[in-house]
Amino acid sequence: MRNKILIILLFIIFLSFCSNDRFSIIENSNYRLKINKKLGTYAQKQNLWKEAIFRWKNVIKLAPKNYKAHNNLAVAYESIGDYKNAEKEYKLALKLNNNSYIKKNYEDFKAMLKNKNNKKSKRGKYEKIQK
Repeated sequence: MRNKILIILLFIIFLSFCSNDRFSIIENSNYRLKINKKLGTYAQKQNLWKEAIFRWKNVIKLAPKNYKAHNNLAVAYESIGDYKNAEKEYKLALKLNNNSYIKKNYEDFKAMLKNKNNKKSKRGKYEKIQK
């Protein structure tokens, strides 16, 4: 009998810790936005590009007009070689805010693509093979 009371008491204590009030901060979109921004920035600094892409996409879901998130997502896509999505995100970031930082990133991106295409045409299809 004593064990049953102890188990019920522990169960009630457990349920009190699982109440909605304790976890409501996780459901707060501003909190999620802040955490995803921090994690996205950290992932990019550590060259964890797929994690960064995941985080910046989460930021964009929460704040679709966040031009910085679109720029950072473009940088992450560019870093993994997904140039189509990178260009799309750069253009969207510029559409949302035509600032000089994003312009410079996009210009550097276009120059890199042009340079890459010029090297491919000169070196042929076996350019990645080292001899």
